Amino acid sequence: MASSQVLLQDLIDTGLEATYEAANVDGNFFINNNQTCFHLINAAVTPVTVNIISRRPDNFGITHNQTVTVPASSETVINYMSKRRFNDISLYTDITYSSVATLTVAALKVRV
Repeated sequence: MASSQVLLQDLIDTGLEATYEAANVDGNFFINNNQTCFHLINAAVTPVTVNIISRRPDNFGITHNQTVTVPASSETVINYMSKRRFNDISLYTDITYSSVATLTVAALKVRV
């Protein structure tokens, strides 16, 4: 199975009841517009490691993926990922996971 897109949901002034989907075993991708947050909910009893795939060097000239750990039975929001560093030519950011058995995700556009 190939990675799948997580549709960007727009947070509006009156709020949003976000829709979550199961994380894909082969990873997910989403439109990253520098106003995007990625919300992860881990229902497992073990932590999940999330890798944001880097396309270009960071501010120190090093190209490396950003790693985030979602603790067991917890939620994590990855806030404002750099378009320059993480987007591919189609404006998508790719994310992979160490485990997806009980991981759900949502991409949220925050108005600034």
